[in-house]
Amino acid sequence: MECIALGTKELKVKLVMELWLNRILKETKTEGFGNRFCIWMQGCSIHCSGCANQHMWPFNVGEKVQVECLVSDIVNTRSIEGITLLGGEPLDQKEAVAQLVEAVKRQGLSVILFTGYLYDDLKKSRDICVQRILRNIDLMIDGPFIENKLDFSRPWMGSENQKYIFLSDKYSEKDLVDIKAKSQYEVRIYPDGSVKINGMGDLKKIRKFLKVDGGMV
Repeated sequence: MECIALGTKELKVKLVMELWLNRILKETKTEGFGNRFCIWMQGCSIHCSGCANQHMWPFNVGEKVQVECLVSDIVNTRSIEGITLLGGEPLDQKEAVAQLVEAVKRQGLSVILFTGYLYDDLKKSRDICVQRILRNIDLMIDGPFIENKLDFSRPWMGSENQKYIFLSDKYSEKDLVDIKAKSQYEVRIYPDGSVKINGMGDLKKIRKFLKVDGGMV
């Protein structure tokens, strides 16, 4: 990723950390409130059975990106309401994620984070990076995906154990009702013929219908 100049709001600190990423989608409306810059982290230590993103489990593969470059890209995507972090497991790269969310919040953008860890455990953590992250999240969706407790009835959820954790006054349960939020997919077909899916729902089912040259996408 090429670093580009920031917009009108300059960063106040030097961002020196790096993140391993699997994918970036600069604009999507299926991964949280409004139009969002979505970042899939590469690497996950939780390994939920039935995970739809098992290719995002391995560490130290994918694209290595400087936090400063990523923030520049986010700031220059003018039409977004905020960012969404998922993966993979964002909190398995907590040092760099802490830098990222602090910088994004300074730019006036919202932060939504999906994690397989439990908020009740995270809020008790003495880890400084974890606490920095929690202070800069507007909405957390917590808990591991549990395959035998499927639940796609709630927006952005995969299983019934997962919870909405509202950590600021930016969003609330009322917003879910007001916008009539629901889980949905976006399917993109790229010039090279590849097909990418994002969103929430039964990905195994939809992948049966989306095959390229006999291979799953």
